[in-house]
Amino acid sequence: MIKIRGKFVIFIVLIGAILGSIIGYVLKDLVPVLDMGVKVGFTPVTFNFELFDFTIGLHFKITLAAIIGIIASFLLVDIRRR
Repeated sequence: MIKIRGKFVIFIVLIGAILGSIIGYVLKDLVPVLDMGVKVGFTPVTFNFELFDFTIGLHFKITLAAIIGIIASFLLVDIRRR
């Protein structure tokens, strides 16, 4: 039961981050500070195997709205638990 609970919390927190980022992007004209953030990741690496190409790259844009979404979703999960 604990493993299922942990996966549920991680899922809800990820949904909160995604929704927070979307809301920050939509409201960036009204409240520009919500879309400010830091881009973290690494540049794409490409492997050429003559038969096919394989590219790996990962970037995260951590914004204030995403952090607010994570906190709100975590609090929502915590309130629901009690």
